[in-house]
Amino acid sequence: MYRSFAFLFLFIVVPSLAWAQGTPEDFERAASFDKRFRNLVQQETIDPQPIGNLGNFWFKTSDDKNIKSFFLVNPSKKEKTHLFDHDLLRKSLLQLKAPAEPTNKLDLEQLKVDETLGNLSFILQGQAYEALIKPWELKKLNKLTKESEVLLPIQDIPKTSTKQGAETNLTFENKLPEPIEIFWLSSTGVKVSYGKIKPGEKRSQHTFEHHIWIIQDSMGKLHSAYKAQAEKAIVRITKNIPSPQPQKTQERKQNKPPNTSPDGNWQLIFRDSNIFIKGLNPPKDEIKITSDGSAKNGYKGAIYWAPDSSAFVALKSTQGDGRIIHLIESTPKDQLQPRLISLNYDKPGDKLDQHFPHLFNIKTMKEIPLDKSLFNNPWSINNLRWKADSSRFTFLYNQRGHQVLRVVAINAKSGGASTLIEEISKTFIDYSAKTYFHWLKDDADFIWMSERDGWNHLYLIDGTKGGIKKQLTKGEWVVRNVERIDEDKKQIIIKVLGIHPNMDPYFSHFAMLNLETNQLTKLTNSPGTHRNLLPIGSDYFITTWSRVDQSPITELRNLKTGALVLTLHTTDDSKLKAAGWPTPIPFTA
Repeated sequence: MYRSFAFLFLFIVVPSLAWAQGTPEDFERAASFDKRFRNLVQQETIDPQPIGNLGNFWFKTSDDKNIKSFFLVNPSKKEKTHLFDHDLLRKSLLQLKAPAEPTNKLDLEQLKVDETLGNLSFILQGQAYEALIKPWELKKLNKLTKESEVLLPIQDIPKTSTKQGAETNLTFENKLPEPIEIFWLSSTGVKVSYGKIKPGEKRSQHTFEHHIWIIQDSMGKLHSAYKAQAEKAIVRITKNIPSPQPQKTQERKQNKPPNTSPDGNWQLIFRDSNIFIKGLNPPKDEIKITSDGSAKNGYKGAIYWAPDSSAFVALKSTQGDGRIIHLIESTPKDQLQPRLISLNYDKPGDKLDQHFPHLFNIKTMKEIPLDKSLFNNPWSINNLRWKADSSRFTFLYNQRGHQVLRVVAINAKSGGASTLIEEISKTFIDYSAKTYFHWLKDDADFIWMSERDGWNHLYLIDGTKGGIKKQLTKGEWVVRNVERIDEDKKQIIIKVLGIHPNMDPYFSHFAMLNLETNQLTKLTNSPGTHRNLLPIGSDYFITTWSRVDQSPITELRNLKTGALVLTLHTTDDSKLKAAGWPTPIPFTA
C-alpha cells in the first residue's frame, strides 16, 4: 500500500516540480528578452525647434530606414505641413553638384527657418545653402562654414540650469554602440527628456548659453553632462568619458577666495576642525573664532554668510558610532577562496553623524548660542537660507526616524528658534518623494507640500509668522511634482495623479495653478502617462504620453486651456510587435 502511494506521489508531483522549474528553452527565452526587443521602437518623441517668437516651430522625424521628414507647425492655424518639398530639394542639389543620394536620408545640419517662414538655410557636408521656399530656389553660400568646437563634458553637475544666455545650438553625436537619451536640466532641477538618439546618429538641438544637458545610456545610467556655451558646438558621446558628479558647492566667483563674505572684507578658513577668520579689505591677521572643534566634533562643510556680511552660519559635525558589519563573498570571480567584505551599516539606536548649525557675529567675533529644542535630533538639516535683510535664517529639519519635518527660523540677534510649518506623523513622512519647499521672490511666503489632509497637496505658508495662509490645491487626487513656477505670472505647472475620475489614477497629467485665484486648469486629458511638458512660445506646449498598451503619442496643446491643438507624432512600434512583443492587457479588478 505504502509502496504504491510513494510511486503515485513520484509520478504526479515530481514531474510538476520539474515543469515549475522551467525548461532550458524557457531560461534561454528569458535571458534573450532584452536583446530581442531592444531598439525596435523608433523615435519616442520629437525635438521642436522654435521659429521666432510667434510660437511656430519645426521638427524632424526619422524611421527605421533612416528616412527623414521635416515638418512645419503653425499652432495659431492648427497646421502641420511639410517644411519643404523633398523632390525639389533633391533636384536643386543635383543641379548644384551636391551629393546625389536621396535627400530624405541626408543630415541637414544647423537647419534654420526664417521668422517669416519664407527662407531656410542649412549645412550639408560642410557646404552652406540657402533656400527661398515659395517659389522654390536653392543656392550655395560662398562663405566657409566654421567648424564647430567639440564641447568638453563637465565634471560637476549643478542642481539647476540657473542662467540663460544667448541662443545657441548643440549637435549631439552618438558614437556609442547603443542608444542614448538626452535630458535638459530645468531651472527647478527637473530633468526633461528630449528623446533618444540611435547609435551613429546626430541631432541638432536648440538651446541657450549656460543650460545644462545630461546624457544617459540605454540602461538609464548617467553617462556625461555638458554646459552649453555661446558658440555652437558638437557634443560627441564616446566611451572614454569620465563620469560626472553632482555639484556639491555653488560655483565660486572668479578670483574670489572660498568662503569670502559678500562684501569681500572677510574670509573664513577651516583648520584643525575649527574656524579662523582673515581680514581681506583691509588685510588683517587671522583670528581663531572657535576652539571647541575636534576630530570627532568639528566644523566643516559649507559656510552661509548673511547678505550684509554681519554674521555667518557654519555646520558643526558630530561623528557617530560608525558600526561596521562583515559579509562573506563565497565565490569571488577573481579568486578561489572566499573574501571578507566590511561595510558601514548603522542600525536602529546607533549614534549617527549629525550636523548642527552654529551662528557667529562678525562685530563681536563670537558665537551666538542657538535654542536647539526644535532641531535636537536631526537626520538632516538642509535648505539653509538667509532672509534678504539678514534678520534671520531658516532651514528644513528632518528628525531622525522621519516622523517630524519642520521649517525652523532662527533670529540672527538672539539665536531664538521658531517653527514656520511642521509635519508630524506617528508612522512615517515621505521626505524623499513628497517634499517641496520653495521660497517666493518677495521673501515673505513659501510653497510647501504636505499630506496633512490625506492627499498630497500644496500650501502657501506665511514666511514671517508661520502657519498656513491658504491651501493651494485640494481634492481626492495628489500632486506628484512641481514642474516650474512663473512668479511674474503667478502660475505653477504641476504634475498630478488621479485628477481625472474615470481614468487609471496612476496616469500622470499636467495642470496649471494660479497662485492668486487658486484656479486649477487641467492641461492634459489623454488616457496615459504624460512624461514631459515643453512650452512653445507663451501659449502652447508639447507633451508626450504613453500607456503599457499604447506607443508614445506627442501632442501640441494650448497652455492656457489645455485644449488639444494637434497630434504631432505617433511612435512606430510595428517592428516591436512583429518581433513578438507581448502587449500587456489593462484590466480593472
